[in-house]
Amino acid sequence: IRIQAVITKNNINSIEYLANFVKDNGLVIAISIPVIYENRDYGPNTMWLNNEETRQFFIKLKEFKKSGVPIVYSFQALDYCIKWPQSYSTIVNEHQEMSNFKYIKCRHTDFILYMDGDGTIYPCAELWGKGGSNILKDGFQNAWNSFRDYKCFSCGNIPEADINLLLDLNLSSILNIAKYILG
Repeated sequence: IRIQAVITKNNINSIEYLANFVKDNGLVIAISIPVIYENRDYGPNTMWLNNEETRQFFIKLKEFKKSGVPIVYSFQALDYCIKWPQSYSTIVNEHQEMSNFKYIKCRHTDFILYMDGDGTIYPCAELWGKGGSNILKDGFQNAWNSFRDYKCFSCGNIPEADINLLLDLNLSSILNIAKYILG
């Protein structure tokens, strides 16, 4: 069984409890920060972690993983997010000038499809509601081909970073996930 948790200022103090709970009960956990959609009203945004709180959150996750807590994300993805040089809400565009940081190229537009109830598709949670073609209106092939219009290159979202490492056939990430799949 895998627990999926999203961490905000409202529940950040529950991380240690969750870590102990999954470790004591033979479960696995995936903990991430929320993806914030621009077109939704969340009220006052006082619950989101700021950049330094987010970095400290990833450092804490890495410490828990080192201590044997079964966190699904690879050490490589955790390190990537700890070192992320941008705001965690930034999506790096393929045409944007990039720092010396070694970005993990996003592979979602090649392999992954998220579909909303109305048939609109997106390559990832970060881009939900930002463009997107509709398979019911445009047909599947045309909607899929529209993924080429997304010019994103990388982001600091840990589930996306981890899946991109897997899609790039990163051996350490493959072995990490195999441990949880095979038991």
